[in-house]
Amino acid sequence: MMDEPASTSTSTTSEHRAGPVSEGKQQPRPRLRFPVLYFLLAIILGFLLSLAALGAFRWEVREMCEWTGSRRDYIAYPLGVHTSVVYAPSALELHLAKHHPDKLQHRWRSYSRISRGWLGTTYACGRPKGFFELPGFCIDRFMETANDTEVQALYNLVRSGNEAVIEMRFQQLMEAAIP
Repeated sequence: MMDEPASTSTSTTSEHRAGPVSEGKQQPRPRLRFPVLYFLLAIILGFLLSLAALGAFRWEVREMCEWTGSRRDYIAYPLGVHTSVVYAPSALELHLAKHHPDKLQHRWRSYSRISRGWLGTTYACGRPKGFFELPGFCIDRFMETANDTEVQALYNLVRSGNEAVIEMRFQQLMEAAIP
């Protein structure tokens, strides 16, 4: 019989804890220990720390059109974000845009890609050989004296992809530009 008072007090205590239950009214949800915002911040922080660990925070990209000699530069950041492009058209492109806009096409190649860390430390850089070694002033000097047929012939030669002939022609342009 001693067990009866204990069970009665237990049932009263459980009723007291639950409180009055009204129909149609739901109990409030328990709060999350780690809200979604903290979870997203942890993911972003982890991504940024992984970038710091890998070293590359930005890439200074310099490109040149293989067919016209024009240049463009920009800085690329992670997730596809980049600064506005600094564009420098060559004299060959300006002539073609003015006289033959329908024939003007570009083929961009990166000739320098420098990776930099958070503090500006250089990690990697590169520069290919060939067309990219021709100084821009050589094309400018050629364009000062060339007629439209010669300009089109140079453009068509460069677009042909015949490396031996292109290299020989560029050597001629350098010799003519440098006295």
